[in-house]
Amino acid sequence: MDDNFNPNEEELNVQNEVESKDSKEQKSTKGKKSGRTFGTVVSEYKNEFLKISWSSKEKLIKQTITVVTVSLIVGVIIVGMDLGWSTIFNTLFSIFS
Repeated sequence: MDDNFNPNEEELNVQNEVESKDSKEQKSTKGKKSGRTFGTVVSEYKNEFLKISWSSKEKLIKQTITVVTVSLIVGVIIVGMDLGWSTIFNTLFSIFS
């Protein structure tokens, strides 16, 4: 079986048509404005932000405290394990060297 891909003439024609269509679309929209003004864009963003369900201040504070607490606990565990393993390996190295 040949691993090289050799497209037939029909596949090449389809590919050329797609590329030609894409380049025509790019040329037709080149230099034209989209019709949206700055005010329209700002209004659309404002409407999207209104759809967001924001957490309450109390919930946000509780979640922040939880994340900080868990991060500190994990950090203390990692430091403890690092110091423990360092002590064990330093003791073993001093015994056998």
